[in-house]
Amino acid sequence: MPFYPFETQQGDILRMEKEHQVLHEQLKEAKEKYEQLQWRSSEETSVLEEQLKKRVEENKITQRELDWFHQDLEMEVKKWQQEKKENQEKLKATKNTSKKLADTNEMYLRNIDEKDKQYTVYLGKFLEISNKFANEKVQLEELIKKSKDNYQECIKRAVAAEVKHATLEPCSFAFH
Repeated sequence: MPFYPFETQQGDILRMEKEHQVLHEQLKEAKEKYEQLQWRSSEETSVLEEQLKKRVEENKITQRELDWFHQDLEMEVKKWQQEKKENQEKLKATKNTSKKLADTNEMYLRNIDEKDKQYTVYLGKFLEISNKFANEKVQLEELIKKSKDNYQECIKRAVAAEVKHATLEPCSFAFH
């Protein structure tokens, strides 16, 4: 055994060297695979980092847009609340005006009813007085007619009396 302390059997060193060579080849292949995997992993990592960066930017933009939307929403809500407040005030004022108008209308209706009753009373009195005056007028017209008839009768009697008196008395004034 030429390499006694290193070989227990002949060809052990050669076999070990072949194994070492195989292991060295396997190590080389493993290293190449590792480098390929690392390179692919690095590429994938770069792509993923790029995608992550893009997503972060999109999220920032989305967050900004969300903030703008939220601000717009707050402004709209404030505007709607203001409009609601104004509309409630207008409604309250309209209700007050409506109540005042209803009260005024009711007062006018009562006044109209009172005036209507007064009118009915005054109309009744007017008709009563008118009828009374019409009756008095008829009576006065009858009295006037009687007076005219009496006057005419008196004139006739006076003329007849004068004629009778003139015919009975001789004309004394002509002979004086």
